Amino acid sequence: MNCFKTAGGRGFYIGHIQSRKGRAYAGLSVRQKRALHNVLLQEQGCVCCYCGAPLGMVKHGRVRQGLLRSNRPGNVRVAHPRPRDPAMDYDNICLSCAAGPGEEPHCAASQGGRALPVSPAQADCLSFFAFGTDGSIYPNPNRTAQEQEMARETIEILGLDSKGLRQKRAAILKYVHQCLLGDRGFLSRLTRRDGSSCHLPFYFAALSYYGRRKA
Repeated sequence: MNCFKTAGGRGFYIGHIQSRKGRAYAGLSVRQKRALHNVLLQEQGCVCCYCGAPLGMVKHGRVRQGLLRSNRPGNVRVAHPRPRDPAMDYDNICLSCAAGPGEEPHCAASQGGRALPVSPAQADCLSFFAFGTDGSIYPNPNRTAQEQEMARETIEILGLDSKGLRQKRAAILKYVHQCLLGDRGFLSRLTRRDGSSCHLPFYFAALSYYGRRKA
């Protein structure tokens, strides 16, 4: 989970979106929505704030990770860790992935209007969860009983342990494992972005899994 806010993104939002009083998200123009989406994509490194799936334009059924261009469709969906508010608080706006055809509902599509016990905006959000080699996600057993219940409820609300997401996380864990065999410093670079300012999809699952094993 990742939805860390930047001063630049907040400044853009206040100056270009929030300053237009009474303009709820639904009332924004296509151009304004795309601009907001791109600011959020830059903040999140073009991965879903909830599961870490790649975000970007969709072409021939495949996601091309990166910023949105022109009016081409993207697999993005605005998400609200807390129930949406009329004021459109910037700290409560993130970008989630949109489930593809045939996929189980997950992330924003599964959340609906429910509030999340663990928010991706929390600095320690990732520490609430643990991951298995098979890509499964579960509450971190090192957290308190109450915190584990918060993590369990968040996983259920977002559908984060769906079969499709488990398979994708397992594939990334396998890829990172192969990289670590030849380069032990690869783990320390997982938080870095590529030349297009994109994170490796599902990078925080690998960071949590291998970082915890190393510790």
